[in-house]
Amino acid sequence: HHQWSRQERLVYPLATTPSLMVDTLDAPALSFLRDKLLWVGFLLAWSLPTVRTLDRIYDLETIQGFGIPSYQIFIRELGVTFNLNTDLLVVGLSFLLNLNVLFSVWFLQILVTLEEGVLGWAGIVSSLPAQPHVGGSVLMAHQQVGALLFIALSSLWISRGFLKRQWRLVVSGGPSPDKHLLSPRASAIMGAAGLAYMAAFLHATGLPAGWSLAFVGVALLIFFGTARVLAQTGISRLRAPYAVAPVFTNLFGTATFGHSGLTAMGLSYVWAGDIQLFHMGTLAHALKVCEDERLGIHPRTLVLFLFGALFVGLGTTIYYYVSMGYRHGLLHGYEWYYIMSPQLHWGWVVNAMDNPNPPQWACHLFLGLGAGTAGLLSWATHNFVGWPLHPVGLAFALTNTVRIDWFGIFLAWLVKAAILRYGGVVLYRKVRPLFLGLILGSCVGVGGASLLSSFYYF
Repeated sequence: HHQWSRQERLVYPLATTPSLMVDTLDAPALSFLRDKLLWVGFLLAWSLPTVRTLDRIYDLETIQGFGIPSYQIFIRELGVTFNLNTDLLVVGLSFLLNLNVLFSVWFLQILVTLEEGVLGWAGIVSSLPAQPHVGGSVLMAHQQVGALLFIALSSLWISRGFLKRQWRLVVSGGPSPDKHLLSPRASAIMGAAGLAYMAAFLHATGLPAGWSLAFVGVALLIFFGTARVLAQTGISRLRAPYAVAPVFTNLFGTATFGHSGLTAMGLSYVWAGDIQLFHMGTLAHALKVCEDERLGIHPRTLVLFLFGALFVGLGTTIYYYVSMGYRHGLLHGYEWYYIMSPQLHWGWVVNAMDNPNPPQWACHLFLGLGAGTAGLLSWATHNFVGWPLHPVGLAFALTNTVRIDWFGIFLAWLVKAAILRYGGVVLYRKVRPLFLGLILGSCVGVGGASLLSSFYYF
């Protein structure tokens, strides 16, 4: 986090509004909450989920269909569909991003979707059955994983000086000159112990030791790369393009792991499957907000609160699901968690056992293609002034969240580009509170609507 926040100065769009609220505590007279334009955006974004919830509860016929309509563009010859959805939270968060990142996300979503359609039209597809948490087709998912792995590895390369300094402190046991939550040695010991436990668990459940270490290493890179892109782009519903287990079976073949290894990887879907809401991304933004010295939070106190939040959230979730299951029956109201998800994940394990596949060389090719293309885009970004395409858009282009949100990102890019072109930074600063209001209004509206529904139905 120190490297990303202090050295590379990543944007952290998801932390912008909380940080401004911290500024409000220090200087209330200069608070961004005093801007009237902010409350225009707030009321607009707050009204949509609130009115929809009231309509659902009280069946108000006069407001049925209230909201922003969505459309679809379908290209029949290629079998591709573009969804034109507008989420005001996405628009607000995207407005805080750099223009080249915004352009890359929506433009590459269109380009890679067309690539997938052309490959399907040409018959260049994988013979493998549908797999869990795949972003697009199997081949295109490997292309995105290749781009994501390049982003993760290049981030480590950029941070090599920082990592060398940290390693020297780990060896010597000396204090860090930077303000960290824990000492470098304590962080290294805890991190190594956690990763060793994960690898040992995989091995104990049937995956060979070498493959267990490789599995944890690749999973860590995917988590790391996803967290970096989240800090850089602020795409609120960002998720990894693929689960870790099918990447291994596609690249190395199912026979390599045996039935026990496949079962162990089936268990891994609990934590290395749908990589969307994960602690690495969440903690990065918590550290960004709490690094403000005006809050006066001692690092070790923050560690205790973070662990407390972790265990309270875990205990509350377990209690909630168990109690709701006894009261209402989980099979009747939670179809994904208790019917579709088990069938999808364990169905993959059974299918891999019954229908083994050799290494898929096409998957190797597209993995390399994704990494190579991301490398070229990264090189062009650093060597050509004004180069518009950033590799982050390539790593998540076909994930379901980007498919849903790309049009909102496009609208934010269009508005911000027009504002900066014709009004400059002055106009941008004047208009920004409107989009901050969209963020606040969406969060308060959705949160309030959820509370209202919970009290009404349960």
